[in-house]
Amino acid sequence: MAEQNAQNLAQQQLLEEKIAEEEARSKELDEYSEYMKTDEFAEWYAKEKLGLIHKNEIIFKGE
Repeated sequence: MAEQNAQNLAQQQLLEEKIAEEEARSKELDEYSEYMKTDEFAEWYAKEKLGLIHKNEIIFKGE
């Protein structure tokens, strides 16, 4: 009985750690979701992923 109790406590602790990890991940995803709604993200995405630039920007490319 004591051995089963110890196993249950160990499993409970492991599950509580996993819950804490998932809650942290969820918070991180919520923060990223909010960041994606900002002008800063839109500008970064336009430059990095779409290759767009502002009208008066100059691009220097290496050979």
